[in-house]
Amino acid sequence: DRDRAAAFLALGNIAQFCSTEYRSFLEPTTRAIRDALIQRAKMRIPPAEADETVTAVLQTIATLATAMGPALTRYVRDILDLMFTAGLSQALCDSLLVLEREVSQLQPAIQGRLLDMVSIILVGVPFRPSQQSLDDLEQRMGTMSMHYATAQNGHRSGAAANGNTANGASSRDAYAGSVSDSTSLVVRAANNIHVTNDTLVLALRTLRIFDFSEENLSEFVRNEILRYLTNSSAAVRKEAIHAVSHIVMADPLYRSMAGAGVEVASEVVQRLVSAAVIDVDRDVRLMAVQMLKKGICFDFHMGKAQNIQDLFLLLNDEVFEVRLTVLAVIGRLANMNPAHVMPSLRRMVVQLLTELEFARSNRESEECIQLLMVLVRAAENWVRPYVGDIFSTILPRIDDAPAQLASKLLDTVAALARVGGSDLVPYSDELLASIIHALSDTSNATKRMSALQALNNCASFCGLVIDPYIEYPDLFKILTDILKSQPDSKMQLEVMRTIGALGAIDPHR
Repeated sequence: DRDRAAAFLALGNIAQFCSTEYRSFLEPTTRAIRDALIQRAKMRIPPAEADETVTAVLQTIATLATAMGPALTRYVRDILDLMFTAGLSQALCDSLLVLEREVSQLQPAIQGRLLDMVSIILVGVPFRPSQQSLDDLEQRMGTMSMHYATAQNGHRSGAAANGNTANGASSRDAYAGSVSDSTSLVVRAANNIHVTNDTLVLALRTLRIFDFSEENLSEFVRNEILRYLTNSSAAVRKEAIHAVSHIVMADPLYRSMAGAGVEVASEVVQRLVSAAVIDVDRDVRLMAVQMLKKGICFDFHMGKAQNIQDLFLLLNDEVFEVRLTVLAVIGRLANMNPAHVMPSLRRMVVQLLTELEFARSNRESEECIQLLMVLVRAAENWVRPYVGDIFSTILPRIDDAPAQLASKLLDTVAALARVGGSDLVPYSDELLASIIHALSDTSNATKRMSALQALNNCASFCGLVIDPYIEYPDLFKILTDILKSQPDSKMQLEVMRTIGALGAIDPHR
């Protein structure tokens, strides 16, 4: 088997480097691939079981597609179904992704077979394409699709969604037994897959990595995929969150504020918020809030009072990354529903400033500063009344803070300068002294970069131009020394921006 696998990989490499000359060998190569896949199917090896030869064959198909492009179309059509007989695997997904990209004519056939296989793994029945008239009737009746309803009683979907993949085998076997001999190889192979948590994760990941936007997956997502958010396996829950979020964000149907996709998008958001609040696994909670942060199209639904109230609960999460991410979401929602966001947000600002003032360690101070900075950037217009209070709290701490904390403080100064503008002018003398002190510190490049960005923003948004050169004659020399001594191109570029923002002194003055 190892020699056979190596031979297939060698054929792919030859085709890749001799694409034109290899065209005459395409037919015998695909015949050999077909024979290998048929032989594996006849051996009745369980689908998705590790097989070095099949993995090599799938990789070779991908290499041939890259080398030959559309010329491979008529040869691949004959082996496409056979590719699925090995079951759903990462090797199959990688190969099909390449085929979709290089041989676009096969995309409908590939996606149809994939959806059938994924649906059988997750639900127990093949995927049912959207049927508008039937869907509308079921929606008016307030019922779910009868196609998927067969999966509800004793079916593997219910068992798998509760973390018990073994108890649903009977219903799947019943479905498989009703299938005629003419059923496609894909459906039969999928029905023979032994479903484990790893299989469920791969099936959910397949929904995410392939572009199924041509298909209406509303019924599938709402009635089947969302149930996996309560699976006993954290890996399955995490992948389910990623999959449903990707499907909703990728399809314009769900971005509108009216129409067929609103109900599905609203339910997805509600389930994501619930998962972020109540899930016991920190990685799952973090994935949920990251998807909410990424999905700007969710804001219309997240702006509901109940969702906002639940999101504020996450500000007490034990994981700092969760608090940081959800605060960015809440700050963004201030523009969507300020009446429900701003009262709690004001309390949050006061609480953070109090915690910063009485922080007992540098780590606590850094976390407070990072939360403040995220809040300032996410809700610029709504935070402006509090810029003076925030600034007067952090400014006295810059000079004596350790390098890492000082860098965070200066980053916050840069964000406040952008928001507050002229509100920072009364603090300019003390602020410039702290910035120049940080620029003079050659021991930490990160701190100097933060000081440069703070000075640039103060010049650009607060009107602090020319005067810094007059009040601090060494400033220009400090900037040019950084420009000469620092090999980092990003810092050199920031120095040039800062010099440009500060302006030039009148030589006749």
